[in-house]
Amino acid sequence: MLKTITLLALAVGGISSVAAQDRPSAVCPFAREVLAASPDMERATAAAFGSPLRILPDSDTATPCAQPVKLLHYTGAQVLITVDLPSRPLPLRGAAFPMSAHVLRDQAGRLRLATTFHRFALNDADNMSPSIRAVQVGRDNAMAMDGGISNQGFMRGTLDVFVFRQNRLVRFQPLTLRYRTRGASDDTDVVSAWCSPAFGTPDSDHLTLQCTTENRGVKHSSTVVMRAGATEWTVESGTMPPELLE
Repeated sequence: MLKTITLLALAVGGISSVAAQDRPSAVCPFAREVLAASPDMERATAAAFGSPLRILPDSDTATPCAQPVKLLHYTGAQVLITVDLPSRPLPLRGAAFPMSAHVLRDQAGRLRLATTFHRFALNDADNMSPSIRAVQVGRDNAMAMDGGISNQGFMRGTLDVFVFRQNRLVRFQPLTLRYRTRGASDDTDVVSAWCSPAFGTPDSDHLTLQCTTENRGVKHSSTVVMRAGATEWTVESGTMPPELLE
């Protein structure tokens, strides 16, 4: 059975088309523990959804809600990532829920909501703590997100980058950075390739990949340097492992 690790394939151009009535205005009841454990997350959530914060009671299982999952920090700004959840209990197996990015500006010591990019990506229901981090691409703030699929010995992992640029959220062409497959009856019959990304190396316009390939126990390492374009990465030096180009 195919298992989705994380889905990150919504069209960015459709973000602003989400109707206001379809956007959660309340926070999910199980956010209480998250907010109680992190004053910064609580402050950011209140800035994004209003103060006093409206948290649904446990008894309300019909109203859609937003679950805060990540808080990204940039110079002079923060981005709160929430997952939009439908009525509960959640249909966990095989489900994926949209994520939104709430951009918050620090103004005179107070966080204020600048804009929200609604439903810019999907998150798998089995992982309510998506792998997403703050990075810099050129002069722009950006988000890097890991995703992919796995299925009975086969795995392909991707890196998605979303750049905040001129009041838009620009999605770069995804990169495949992890690949693994094995024989059905012999675990030693393995072909794998993986790359560890380093943003801002050697400078903010570049992404450096430290790559390793392994074929039946034989390993090979290489370095690939990529330059950021308008919406894509271009190899400047080195060669991507062929397994990651298929």
